[in-house]
Amino acid sequence: MNDPGSALERWNAGRLTIPSRRRLDALLEFEDAELAVRSVPAEELYLALSEVGLSDCVEIIQLSSPSQFKTFIDLGVWEKDRLSIPKFLGWLRLARGELHEAYQSKLDRLDIETLELLLRATTVVHDVDEEGNTDFDGMAIETPEGRYLIEIGLEGVEGHTVQTLVNDLIAQNPFEASRFFEATRWEMPSELEEIAYRFRQGRLEDLGFPPIEEALSLYAFLSPRSVRRVSPVRRLKVANDQLAVGPGRQDYWKAMLANSSPQEKHHLEESFRYLVNSLLVADGAEVGDLDALRQAGERALDCLGLGLEFLSGSDPTRASEVPRQYAFKQIFQIAFSLTLELQFEAKRMDRPLLLKEQAHFFKTLLRKRPLRALSVEGAEPVAFRSLAEIEGAHARLKRCEVESRILRALTKNLGPAPEGWDADKIFVSLLGQVLVNPTEVMELRIRPITVPQIAIFCGNLFEGEPLQPRIRSNAVAQLRAVLCGQLEVSDHETLYQMIDSTNRRLMSDLARPYLLNGRLEREVFHLLPVEPLTESHGT
Repeated sequence: MNDPGSALERWNAGRLTIPSRRRLDALLEFEDAELAVRSVPAEELYLALSEVGLSDCVEIIQLSSPSQFKTFIDLGVWEKDRLSIPKFLGWLRLARGELHEAYQSKLDRLDIETLELLLRATTVVHDVDEEGNTDFDGMAIETPEGRYLIEIGLEGVEGHTVQTLVNDLIAQNPFEASRFFEATRWEMPSELEEIAYRFRQGRLEDLGFPPIEEALSLYAFLSPRSVRRVSPVRRLKVANDQLAVGPGRQDYWKAMLANSSPQEKHHLEESFRYLVNSLLVADGAEVGDLDALRQAGERALDCLGLGLEFLSGSDPTRASEVPRQYAFKQIFQIAFSLTLELQFEAKRMDRPLLLKEQAHFFKTLLRKRPLRALSVEGAEPVAFRSLAEIEGAHARLKRCEVESRILRALTKNLGPAPEGWDADKIFVSLLGQVLVNPTEVMELRIRPITVPQIAIFCGNLFEGEPLQPRIRSNAVAQLRAVLCGQLEVSDHETLYQMIDSTNRRLMSDLARPYLLNGRLEREVFHLLPVEPLTESHGT
C-alpha cells in the first residue's frame, strides 16, 4: 500500500469508530509510512498523538513533515500567550531521530523567534572578544571561530536537549549560527514572544481557529422567538430506540445525520469542527489541550442538540432540515439564547432569599454561561440539553419567586434572624419549634434551638436504621399543618417543597450520626440554628 490518498481515506473512515492508537498504527503499516503520515491533516494528527501519548508516538512525530511539526508546536507548546519552554524541549527531543536531515528541516521551518526565545530562557551567550575567557562550572559550547561561548543553563535531559540543539545549529551552518547567537544576546524576550505569538495566531486562523471577536459572537443573544422553525412544535413519544438518549428524550444530532447525504455529513463535520474551535477560542482555553477540546465538543453537541430540537419543532424526523436553513453558529446561538432567557428572568428577581437547594439552582443560572444545577449533592452543573429541561427551569424560577416571598415574609413578621444566619437556618429554626413541642406549639419566632432540644428535634424527625434513615411521616404531616396554619401562606405546594427539601438535607447531614449514638457531637452543631455554645454545654 503506497497511496497517501488511500491512507487519508482510511484515516477519515475511522474517525468516529476506530481508536486513535489503531489509526496511528495503521499509518505505519503503509509501504511508504512517511507519505501516509504526511497525508493526514496536521491538527487531526496532533489530537491523535495527544490522546495516545507523545512518548508512545515517537515514530509518527519523526515521520511528520516540517509543516505538520510546526502545527504541533503551535498547538502544543503555548500557554495562553506564553511559550512553554519545557513543552517545547519535549517536542524537540521526540522529533530528533536518526535522520538528521529530516529533523533539521523541521527546525528550519520553525519561527526563528521561538528558537531565540528558547535559547534566551535556557542559555547565556558570551562574547569572548568582549568578556575574555570565562570559566564555567557547567556545560558550555564554543562556536567554531571561537567568538561565542554558549553556557547551558539546564541539567539532565533538558540540558542535553539544549546542548544537542546548539550543536545542530552550529553543524548546519556555522556562520548563520554565529549571527543567530549574536541576535539572541540582544533581542528583548518580550518582543520576541509578541512577534512569535502573532505569527502563531495567524496560522491558527488558517487552521480554523477564528479571531477572538468572531468567536465571542457565538454567545451573542439571538431571540429564539424571532426565528422560523422548520416545522410546527409537536410533542412526540420516543418512537425509535436508536434515537433515544434518555427517558423521553431523543438524540436530534443522530436524527439529523441519519437523514443527511454523504456530502452533507462531510460539510456538517467540518462545520462542527469549526464550532468547537470557536468555543475553545471564546472560552480562552488552550487550543491544543485535549481535555478542553473534549469539553468544548460535548458542550457543542449539547447546545446543537437543544437547538435542533427547538428549530425542528421537537420533530426528530425534521432535524436534517435545520442545518439546510441555519448555520451551526446560528443553531448554537439560538440554543444558548434559550438559556440566556432563563438568566434574564433570574436577574429580574432582586436578590432573592432562598434555601440551599434553590439558591444553588439560581446561582448556576447567573454564571457567565448559564448551566443546569443537578439535585445530587456536590454534583457539578451541566449544560441544558432539551426543551423539557428549559421549561422545567422556568417553572423552578417561578418557585424561587414564591419561596423568596415566603422567606422574606418570615424575616419580616417573625424575625429578626440572628446575625450570620442564612435562609436554611431561619427555616430550620421554625421546623425545630414545631417538632420540639409537638403537642403544644408556641408562637413561632425566628430563634435558636437550645442544646437540650437537639435530641428531641432529631428524635421526632428521624427513624429507621443508621444506614437506612427515614423521615417520620407524622413529622411531615405535623410540619405541614402547623406551618400552613400559622404562616398564612397561600401557596401551600411551595411550602411543602421547602419542608421536604429541608428535611432531606437534615437527614443527609444528621440522621446517621444521631441514629448511631442517640445524640449529636458538637462538631455538627453548626448545621443547626443552635444557640451560642458555652464551655458548659456538653454533646
